[in-house]
Formats: sequence, structure tokens, C-alpha cells
Amino acid sequence: MDVRKYYEKGLKYYNEGRYEKAIECFDKAIKLDPNNPAAWYYKADSLYKLERYEKAIECFDKAIKLDPNNPAAWYYKADSLYKLERYEKAIECFDKAIKLDPNNPAAWYYKADSLYKLERYEKAIECFDKAIKLDPNNPAAWYYKGIILAKLGKHEEESKKYEKALDKYKEAIECFKKVLEIDPNFYSPLIYIFKYLKQRLYSKEKIDEDIFTKIFGLLCKIQLYIIDLKKELIVSDKGVIYHYTKPTVVKNLLNGSYFRLYNVSYMNDPEEGKTLLRIIVNKNLKNLKDIYEIKNEQDVQNFKEDMEFQVFIGSFVVEGDNLFLWRTYGKDENNEEAKGVCIGIKKDFFDYEHDYSEVYKNIIISKNIEFERNIKDIYCLYYVIYEDENNKDERFKKLLKTLEDIDKLVGSLKDLIGKDPEIYETVKIIVRAILDEIRYLVKSKYYKEEKECRVVKVYNLKFHKDKIKLDETHTPPKLYVEIEKDLRDYIEDITLGPRLDNKEHWELYFEYLKNINPEKYEKIELRYSKCNFK
Repeated sequence: MDVRKYYEKGLKYYNEGRYEKAIECFDKAIKLDPNNPAAWYYKADSLYKLERYEKAIECFDKAIKLDPNNPAAWYYKADSLYKLERYEKAIECFDKAIKLDPNNPAAWYYKADSLYKLERYEKAIECFDKAIKLDPNNPAAWYYKGIILAKLGKHEEESKKYEKALDKYKEAIECFKKVLEIDPNFYSPLIYIFKYLKQRLYSKEKIDEDIFTKIFGLLCKIQLYIIDLKKELIVSDKGVIYHYTKPTVVKNLLNGSYFRLYNVSYMNDPEEGKTLLRIIVNKNLKNLKDIYEIKNEQDVQNFKEDMEFQVFIGSFVVEGDNLFLWRTYGKDENNEEAKGVCIGIKKDFFDYEHDYSEVYKNIIISKNIEFERNIKDIYCLYYVIYEDENNKDERFKKLLKTLEDIDKLVGSLKDLIGKDPEIYETVKIIVRAILDEIRYLVKSKYYKEEKECRVVKVYNLKFHKDKIKLDETHTPPKLYVEIEKDLRDYIEDITLGPRLDNKEHWELYFEYLKNINPEKYEKIELRYSKCNFK
């Protein structure tokens, strides 16, 4: 078969979305003609479609060397670099693509977003404007422009340039209005704040435009503080995370069951969700005490959760085969220590998009504000912050500074609102919802040794009946939700507890699974614990 036939066959597979087959054909074409730029380009793009970005970049480089005026090769090389978070290099390649094709809105958009990621906000706005001019119906371009304007407003306010800050927030509002015109269900915390305020206050002519903008600006600042904090807590590195559990759970997972997040009320810490409140009381953050309606330790102890919103948590730790953790979590169905199992899970199982607005999304839904309920669920993994009396832990110090700054902002909101109870109640709901984003990521110092990471999801009992399920094996049944992804594709290893009964039977069972479905189970390593347990 000649070069042309291999190339055409590869192109046929490519157009059918059969990229592995396409790569095989393009490889054969390239072997016969190494200077064929189209074969290199389509091999590169097939690798790009398969998300093998490093290899794709190598092939795009070959295609560009043979045909430096191919804007698509520059664009997809740039996008591969963008997806690998190499933003500086990505910008260079987007510039090449734009020079060859200045009317490509995607190139302008992703160049803008790369600049945004690098915090070059003024330049980013210029590029978002270019993207918007070419594609005015791209809600993401309007949204990120609005986010940058809100961040710049926050900066101007901190510099005491209040008029400039007000102008930036007004511009941000105009961007968010545009987002909602294009896509009324756009998913974003700042959009939620704007939408909620608008429908609760502005649409009822409760306040004039300037006061509305100032309230929105202060709430944006509060939300941005929490976004910054959660961004630092997200587990974004590769590798393995561990989950200690009962043998029956592992059996179910190996049979294809989904991983479950159980309701927070079943967690081992009776103080779940209250540690943050205790910090607020102990630090005498008066405005935040008012937000949560707590004055002292007794109020914290008696704090009642809103039953309408239910929190579901998945717990993971950074250490596998740890004696302390076998004692604490590696138990069997009879609650006997070290008779459980530890699963090593690749961190790729979790999402890396920041799940910033879990609680606020539910507030919007519960108040019957127009909102699409079928939003894709994101399952991010976050490090837990532990109390630190010595104030040396960097995460804890960041938390305290964040709470102190937010307390001042709530004070400014109260001064702005005056005595209007309806406006204050609306603001109170929003601030509490924003703070609740981190409430279950803060734990007592007594659990510090666990080094826990968490997935936290919040669901509305009324509106999420399809997601919340019952584990009928318990009396009363336990509430849980599922991460609907096949965990078997992400299990690195399974460690059998030091005191687990019939280890050899587990080994035989595992060999059986490998034989009936080697593709699914061959890569999972079965291990015995090395911990000495008496």
C-alpha cells in the first residue's frame, strides 16, 4: 500500500473518531514519507483528541516544521500546552495562530484565559474583548471578563479608590447580565450572587443601583476570599490517595458498585461542622457570630443544621498502611480494628475544576429562583484544615486571616444596609452560604494525625431526590450519594488489613477476577499490610 492509501485510510478512521486506528495508519504513511505535513498533523490531532498532549505536541512540532503556516497546528499545539497548564508557552503559540488567522475566536479566548490564569488581568481583558467581538454569544468570555473586573474592583477598594471600585463592579454586573442573557443557567458563584440579589432585591425596587452595586461588590469580595482559600486546599497533584473501609465495601466496588459519599451525620467526629463556628466565637468575630446567630460555646453546641440541605462526605487520607489509621478506620463489619481494607485510588478519579459554589447552588434552588437543576456534578478533593493553637500551620493561619477579613466586610455591609431587615436577611443568607463552603473542611486539632482529604457535596432534600439514596442494610437506613464513575479504572492497589480474616481467600478471589476480566483488574496490585498489630 502506498503513502496516499495509508493517509486516506487514516483520515477515514480519524473522521469516524477511531483515533487509535488512525494513528496506526498515519504512522505507516509517515514511515514511507517522513516529510508529509498532513500525516504528522492528523496524527498529532488524533493524539490531542485522545488527550495524550505531550505526544501530540511532539507531532504538532513536526507538522509545523514542515508547514509553519498552518494555523490549526499552532492552535492545537497551544491548546495542548494550555491543557498541560504551561500558560507562558501556550500564549506564544496562540500568538502564532492568531497571526495566521486573526479571526479565530477560540485562539483569542484561550490566550485570554491563559493570561487570566497568570493574573495578567488588563491584558486578559483586552483578549477577552477580541474574543467577544468575534463571538459575542460566548458566555464564558463574558463571565471571565466579569470575574476579572470584580477582582480589579476588590483591588481598587483595598487601595481605598472607592469610586474606581464602584465602576469596576458596575462593569462586572453588565458582563454578568450578558452571561445570563446568553445562558440563564450558567454555573458560577458570582453569577449566583448577582442572580439572587437581583431577584430578591433589585427586581422589587428595594434599593437603588449604586447601593445594589456596593452590596454586590462586597459580597463578591467575600466570595473571592473563599475561592482563594479553596483553591489552595484543592488536591491537584497526581499520585495516589487512600481510603480505609470494610471488606464488604471493597467487594462491592470490585463488582462495579459506585463509590459512596455518606451523610455527614454518620462521621466519627460529633463536632462536624462546628469547629469553624467555635473559631468564630473564640476569636470574637462579632459580625460572623451575627450571621450564624451564635454568641457563645453553648450556642455552638446547640447549633441546628438546616435539614433541607444535607452534606455528604467522602473521606480519604494521604498515608496507606498506617497503624493508627488501621485502628481508627480499617475495621470490619463487627467494628474490629485492623480487619478492614485500604484502597489506593489514583487522584485522577477526582475532578480538578474548582467546585466553589456547592451550597450557594442549593440556596438558589430552594428559593425557586430559575435555575437548571441538572448541572454536571463535580467531585473535587480538598485538604482538611485543622485547628492549631500555636498558630504555625499555614492553612490555619490563612483561614483565620480570611475569617477576619470577611468579618470586616460583613461589618461594612451592615453599615451600608442600615436597618432594613429584608435586605439584611438576604445578605445574611448569601454570606452564610458562602462560608458554609468551607465549614466541613475545618476540623478539630484532635484529628490532626489523620491528615484527611475530603470530597464535600451539598444536596437539597426537596430537589435532589434522584441523587440521594438509602442504604437499607442499616436501621434506620443511611443516606448516601454516589460518584457515578467506575472506580476500578482508578484503583492502584488494595492492602489487606493486618488482622483481616482469610487473606488467602481474598487472594484467590482476586486471581479469579483477573482471569475473567484482565483489562479491568490486571493493573490492581493486591498487598498484605506490613504493620505489626497485636
